[in-house]
Amino acid sequence: MTGLTALALARGGRASLELNRGRLNDLNVYPVPDGDTGSNLFDTAVALEQGLADPALGSADRPAAARAATRAALTGARGNSGVILSQIVRGLAESLGGEPGAIGQPELARALRSASDAAYRAVRQPVEGTMLTAIREMAEAAEAAGPGTDISELLDAIIAAGEAAVARTPELLQVLRDAGVVDAGAAGLVEFARGLVAATRGEVVLEPTAAGGPQLGVEALHVEASRYRYCTTFLLEGDAVDAGRLEDELDELGDSLLVVGELPVFKVHVHTDDPGAALSAAVAMGNIDRVEIADMRRQTADRERRLSVVSARPATGVVAVAAGAGNEAGHREAGADRVVLGGQSMNPSAGQIAQAVEATDADGVLVLPNNRNVVLAAEHAITLAARPARVVPTRSMATGLAVLEAFDPAASLDANAARLGARNAALRHLELTAAVRDATVDGLAVRQGQHMGLLDGRAIAAGDDAEAVADALVARLAADGATRIVLIRGEDDAFAVEPWLERTAAAHPGVRLELREGGQPLYSLIGWAEGSPVMSAENTAIVLDSTADLAAPAERHRNWRMAPLTVRIDGDVLLDYVEIAPEEFYRRLRSAKEVPQTAAPGPGAWQPVFEELSRYDRILVLPCSSHLSSSMQSAELAARALDPAGTRIRVLDTDAVSGATVLLAEGLQRLLVRGVAEDVLVEWFEQARTRLALLFSVDTLVYLRRGGRIGGTKAAIGGLLRTRPLLTLRDGQVAQYGKVYGRGRVLPAFEQFLCEQVGENEAAHVVVLHAQAPQQAEQLRAMVARLRPQAVIDLVGELGAVVGTHGGPGTLGLGVLTEA
Repeated sequence: MTGLTALALARGGRASLELNRGRLNDLNVYPVPDGDTGSNLFDTAVALEQGLADPALGSADRPAAARAATRAALTGARGNSGVILSQIVRGLAESLGGEPGAIGQPELARALRSASDAAYRAVRQPVEGTMLTAIREMAEAAEAAGPGTDISELLDAIIAAGEAAVARTPELLQVLRDAGVVDAGAAGLVEFARGLVAATRGEVVLEPTAAGGPQLGVEALHVEASRYRYCTTFLLEGDAVDAGRLEDELDELGDSLLVVGELPVFKVHVHTDDPGAALSAAVAMGNIDRVEIADMRRQTADRERRLSVVSARPATGVVAVAAGAGNEAGHREAGADRVVLGGQSMNPSAGQIAQAVEATDADGVLVLPNNRNVVLAAEHAITLAARPARVVPTRSMATGLAVLEAFDPAASLDANAARLGARNAALRHLELTAAVRDATVDGLAVRQGQHMGLLDGRAIAAGDDAEAVADALVARLAADGATRIVLIRGEDDAFAVEPWLERTAAAHPGVRLELREGGQPLYSLIGWAEGSPVMSAENTAIVLDSTADLAAPAERHRNWRMAPLTVRIDGDVLLDYVEIAPEEFYRRLRSAKEVPQTAAPGPGAWQPVFEELSRYDRILVLPCSSHLSSSMQSAELAARALDPAGTRIRVLDTDAVSGATVLLAEGLQRLLVRGVAEDVLVEWFEQARTRLALLFSVDTLVYLRRGGRIGGTKAAIGGLLRTRPLLTLRDGQVAQYGKVYGRGRVLPAFEQFLCEQVGENEAAHVVVLHAQAPQQAEQLRAMVARLRPQAVIDLVGELGAVVGTHGGPGTLGLGVLTEA
């Protein structure tokens, strides 16, 4: 593969997406023009093609072509789907760029696996039923083929696997089933791959497919004064960069040294008296760019006359994404230095945002994406910029304008990020738009052309009368305690806004209503609300079931409660922790005549718990993983019986059990103590599940076999070989993690697990659980304190009767939740 080959492949992928762009746009899940996946993928493919069209790349070798493809795709990526596609291109390019010979099955399988891994790493909260699933199953198809498989047959098999994955996406995502479509991103990825395959055969697709651990920020290095004169920063790019050797050389020249990144691009920062020597050391390894040298000392008058004086500039600047003349002007008047054109159906690329950051004359830059679909591109953009930058994840142009009310250009980047981030978390936002197709959204049936009202991104009202839908939005916010609602008018009115506003203000005298001109397309009204009560530990309760293995949750936090599961042992049916304590259960287990059986609480067991918490405005329910127990389903039935509207009780699928559930609950409690908006809390929870890890070992496989977790043959062999199985949770289900031989090797396995999950300086919370093994649990606790002293140990406890039934005496567990 040369530069010309890479260009031919890129052209094939682009051509296929161009043919299918309209169909992919029509696959949008929500009945609003929410990002246009087909256009985003096509624009990203165009950027890839243009990046490879440089005549200098015509005779380039594989590594050079791979680097060009990686950078072109990333800088030109648009929307979430485009960013993920850019990471897939990166994985393919980096893998194939390192292959010295012909490309066959082994090489292609490695490249697709690299692409899949890169895509999953790019997403904070991976969701199956999307383009992630498609690239993973395509990689699996390549790996399943034999080394001697004909390359043409292999390519056909890969495309077939992708098509099958796309067809199954509605089975994996309820929102796709409700809308009656497949995932647009997954379908677009397969079309891109189809174009690549056609290019390898010298063909062109002529017909569209039938519709069917945190790094240190540079600004942190300036906390202490340096004894050196020049603050020197630059980008270094090259395949031969040896980061370790460069650090050793620069360490002799100064202090406050930072070399971050990965091949082929690194960012370098050093305080030195000899910037030239620092640059010379870097030039020996690669190409340097975006060099900045700042004099950190106040010089004598004579030296000041000889040096150029840089005028003072603000500590923090702002880049915002906005559409509509009023919104653009509003952001500028509120303090935004640069406004990037974008919004629904016209997402800017990461490269466009990065250019705006670079063009902002400030020490640091805040980026306001102002759209859920632009957040990921913004986060990638700040990694491309040479100056420090942070993203405040605003989800609407309205909330972007709202957070700017708290902006102070003289304050530091960190201070502004914290202030605006806190305001963003406390805001609610509304949207009024028209549906572009019939669909069911958030349980609400919507017909094409009807007006739809969204609150915090969720549909709450729809109908033919736009005023009535707008009334429902304001009424809900007023009922929730909003004291100020700012409405922003779009380019087209859905109704006479001024008379409606006058009537609405009279109907809600406790709410201050404001109207501004925005001019945004597609949405006749957007807005933000403030004054609504945030969720707190005073107004929100947390309910667990007894598989969390907490004997008395209310003693731990007064807003916590527990619904017990039951265990049947020798004819007695007992409530876990309520009627049988762990010590009593394990005593009876040793002499039990029958295998104990466990059962989830019925709806009738949940209802008294919910009723006991009547003084709380909200209840969050964290039952055992829905894959392990019907506890969640029972909780949902009880919640619907007491809260038919679903506005007070929210059941969350933890995908967890035992102490892992406690880690999630403690994280939610920390947010509640500070006060948090519901959408921010739920987003934290969804992301936290992806950072949660659990490892446990059992003394014998007998209890797992009895519980149906493994077969009898495995249990017998395990006993003969004296293996100690290591188990984990994967997608909410018990799965094998590994095994060790002999009890003495269990603790080293936990040590390895801890070090893999938690970096040396990474913040984390930990739980230690055991069943009749207090000494081993203490060893595990001491190991955590020794290897990761920064980790907070939230709980050291004993497994109750229900979880202990399946693990048995001697079970040892370690749960880890890393902080974002």
